[in-house]
Amino acid sequence: MKKLTAVLLAAILSFSVIPTLAVTSTDAETTAFTPEQYMLLMGADETFNLKAYMYYNQDLMSKFTYDYWKYYKHYLERGKEEGRAALFPEGSPYSVSTLGCYTTQYKNNTPRGTNVELACDYMNGTIVLPGAVFSYNDVIGVRNSARGFKVATIYMGGELAQGIGGGICQISSTTYVAMMIAGIPPLERHRHSLPVSYLKPNLDATVSYGKLDLKFVNPFTFPIVICSTYDGNGNCTVAINRYV
Repeated sequence: MKKLTAVLLAAILSFSVIPTLAVTSTDAETTAFTPEQYMLLMGADETFNLKAYMYYNQDLMSKFTYDYWKYYKHYLERGKEEGRAALFPEGSPYSVSTLGCYTTQYKNNTPRGTNVELACDYMNGTIVLPGAVFSYNDVIGVRNSARGFKVATIYMGGELAQGIGGGICQISSTTYVAMMIAGIPPLERHRHSLPVSYLKPNLDATVSYGKLDLKFVNPFTFPIVICSTYDGNGNCTVAINRYV
């Protein structure tokens, strides 16, 4: 078994990194892999599920981001012995059609919470066809009071300020993590100027209408649908599903 695992790991690590898109990003470490490489790793080991290992180990996502081979290498060298979760239990949020899913926490019943929930409402059900570009700013639209957005805390030039729509970056950031788990590289993504409380470093994605955006191209041969929901208890979830 150990010999087989070693051979498998050597074969996986022998693959070269093949970027599929030109990425506009403040994250110089982000590397895009082809969907074929991603799917190969998904079936690498019956005791290991890449999506589960990412989903349950945010600290590793903060370090490895899109370098998928490093997750499996970590699992073999350390994670298995440490008892890290590497499989989804029955009843997990992942179904056959779910490509990537993530949940973050926020304070509901606040102006910021209202903005988080509005962003979920506006994005929920968005369908992205194969080869089409998803733009978070285009989907959410202009942030103003007429559309229900509230004034809340925002980051501006490394300082805290008040601005209309403060909080919607939590949904763009949650979307970015779901993209990462789904194997979808960003076409455009930018970090905040300050750390965020709801995710570990390197996992956030700030947006500013007309300036900074979160974008990706659907790399698959089938349409995908983005489901963004909240449960009323301060949990917001973004799931990227195969559209069926």
